[in-house]
Amino acid sequence: MNLYLAPMEGITGYLFRNVFHEYFGAGVDKYYTPFLTPCPKRAISDKEIAEVLPEHNREYRLVPQVMTISAEDFNRFKEKLRAFGYEEININLGCPSGTVTAKGRGAGALGDLKRLESFLEGVFKDGDGNISVKTRIGIDYPEEFQRLMEIYNRFPIRELTIHPRLLKEMYKGKPHREIFLEALESAKMPVCYNGDINRAEDYLALLELIQGKPGRSISGVMMGRGVLRDPALIRKIRAVIDKNMTAAEASQKYRAAKEEIFGFLSRLQEVYTENFSGEIPVLWKMKEIWGHLGQGLYEGNDRLLKKIMKSRSLGEYESNFQRMMDADI
Repeated sequence: MNLYLAPMEGITGYLFRNVFHEYFGAGVDKYYTPFLTPCPKRAISDKEIAEVLPEHNREYRLVPQVMTISAEDFNRFKEKLRAFGYEEININLGCPSGTVTAKGRGAGALGDLKRLESFLEGVFKDGDGNISVKTRIGIDYPEEFQRLMEIYNRFPIRELTIHPRLLKEMYKGKPHREIFLEALESAKMPVCYNGDINRAEDYLALLELIQGKPGRSISGVMMGRGVLRDPALIRKIRAVIDKNMTAAEASQKYRAAKEEIFGFLSRLQEVYTENFSGEIPVLWKMKEIWGHLGQGLYEGNDRLLKKIMKSRSLGEYESNFQRMMDADI
C-alpha cells in the first residue's frame, strides 16, 4: 500500500517538504507539489522552477502536479519537467477553489465533459503512460462520476486519485465513499483514495469497507489535512500496514513526541526566515500550520492556541509557542 502526502496550495512547497521529511518522512512513498500552472508566454516560471529543482528535492520521490485545461500548455510544460528528470506528472482536476474553477480549471474542468475529453485526448495522444490524475467526482451530483469514469477509462492514466466529494461540497460533509467503491470496481487503472483520513482508525475503516467488496483493491492513500493535524499520521498508518499493529497500538508507539514537534516547528520557522523577506510572511506561515495542529494534536488547547494565532510579531509568537510546548498536553 502506497502512502502519499497530498499537495496543499501555499503550504506543502519544497521548504515545508524538506523539513517535514527530515522529521516525519518515514513511510511516505511520494510527495506531490502544489499545483503548477503553465504560462502561455513562458512555460515555467522562476518560482515553479525553484519548486521542482532536483537539488531542492533530493531526499524523496516527488511528483509535479500541473493545473491546466490546455493540452498544448500541458505538453509544453511536461517537456520542461521531464528535462528535470521527472517521470510521473500529475494533472489536477480536483481543486475546488473558486478562483481556480472560475477559469474552468481544477474541479471546474469537470463541468464541461466535451472540453475535458478533448484535453485528455491531447495529453495522451502519444500514449504517454506516466501521467496520473487527481479528480473530484463531479460538480453538483454524485451520479456525475459514472460518465467521468467512462472518460477516464479511455486513457492510459498511470494512477487515478479520487477525492469523492463534489466541487460544491468543498471539504464539508462526508466523502461519497459509495461512489468511490463503484469507481474502483469499474476502473481500468490503479486507483488511489483521498479524503478525510485523519487517524489510523480512519485508514482501517476505509480498508475494511473496501475489503468487504471482493475483487476490489486500492493502489494507495493520499493524505493532506490529516497529516497537517498530526504530522506522525503516515508513520502510524505505515506501522499498521507493515507491522500488523492495531490503530491504537500504532498511535501510541509512533505518536509525535513533544520534542519532535518542537524541533519540526522550530526548524520550519528557521527555514522560512532564511527564505522570506521580513517576519510577517514567516509569522503567517507558522500560524497557518498551527491552524491545522489546533484541529488535531492540540485540539482542546484553546487558550494557548488563541494566543499563538493572535501573535503580532515573531517574538510574541515564539513566547506563546514556548508556552504551548511547556504545557502538560
